[in-house]
Amino acid sequence: MTSAYQTPVPLDWQDLIDSARFHLARQQPASRAANHRAISTAYYAAYDALCESNASVLVGQATDQAGVAAWIRVYRGSSHRHAVSNLLRHRIILSPDGHQFALALNALYQARIRADYQPSSVFDTHAAEHRLDQAEDAIQRFVNLPVQERITMATITLLRDR
Repeated sequence: MTSAYQTPVPLDWQDLIDSARFHLARQQPASRAANHRAISTAYYAAYDALCESNASVLVGQATDQAGVAAWIRVYRGSSHRHAVSNLLRHRIILSPDGHQFALALNALYQARIRADYQPSSVFDTHAAEHRLDQAEDAIQRFVNLPVQERITMATITLLRDR
């Protein structure tokens, strides 16, 4: 008898961006909280797309409980700071779209840190919309990269340099 397993279902990056845009548009002008939340969500959409890609290209479709465990381990295996800094450091070996994703992920990460952890930071709706647009464009380019480049990016974001 085989045990039942549940295929991982990560959040859809486009749904995250659309949800942030919805909350910005609900109230005009948007609240400071909505603007900051949108900036944070823009980063998380890009980071989540990277993590999902890492698991998909390194593990593939999980067909049993061991595959599910491996997929989740890879999906959760990177740390934010390491992934962003290593992609930035190794961007020279990437295609123009991979290079652009690395730069955008860094900019989104820096904006998220300010939005989430610096109480004196104030972002307006224009800044929030800009970060959502930046994330959407970078992710669309990223998900269309050749699999081999996404494998390279997975190793860059998951493994330590020695």
